[in-house]
Amino acid sequence: MSTAPEPTSQPAAPQELTTLTARQLVLFDVLVERDKDLGRMFVGAVKARAAMDNPEYLHQASHSLRELINELPRHFADASLKAPDRLSDQVKALASKWRREPRAKNKTNESLSDRFVSELERFFDWEAGNFPARREVARRTVTRFDPSNRLLPQRIEERHAEEWMDIRDFFVRSAHHSPCSVDDFDRWYNAFENFMLDRVRPRTFDNADKIDALIREGES
Repeated sequence: MSTAPEPTSQPAAPQELTTLTARQLVLFDVLVERDKDLGRMFVGAVKARAAMDNPEYLHQASHSLRELINELPRHFADASLKAPDRLSDQVKALASKWRREPRAKNKTNESLSDRFVSELERFFDWEAGNFPARREVARRTVTRFDPSNRLLPQRIEERHAEEWMDIRDFFVRSAHHSPCSVDDFDRWYNAFENFMLDRVRPRTFDNADKIDALIREGES
């Protein structure tokens, strides 16, 4: 018996790329060099942003950008590296366990089970460690964006990591339908595009001067 071949991801078609600006084409090429699916996610985000007849266009574009940003650590920093679990996922898992507790099911003042207390401890331990873990993923990722592998002072690396986390957090919130205006989306999209291109495809001489100035600042 013959079986149908498994579907495979295809790179963006040439006609899909005609909607990209020159800067977007540069970023697309960088992403495709790492993995063609990254390029597809990027084109999908750009096309979703352009679909203004769709009332969900900004949230759907944000979803694509969030997924793209979450994939970048594996492709630029470390294949085993991924963004830490989302708070919403952790809360849903804890809520599911809470609903199985006798106290919750019976709506009484019964004592919490030892198992659920252990789950609470695990949740709060995760919450306490989540932000440092997110910061480390961001730091390692943005450091590897620079093809020159130039080392920057720790303070500057941390500043870049904070900026990257802020960009990601905006698209996470928007993907979950937090209020998002066109101006807000475009401002954060431009921050994402500029952040990436300034590192993965810098204008060599201008950017070298900026890096040297940052290093002098960090050392002072």
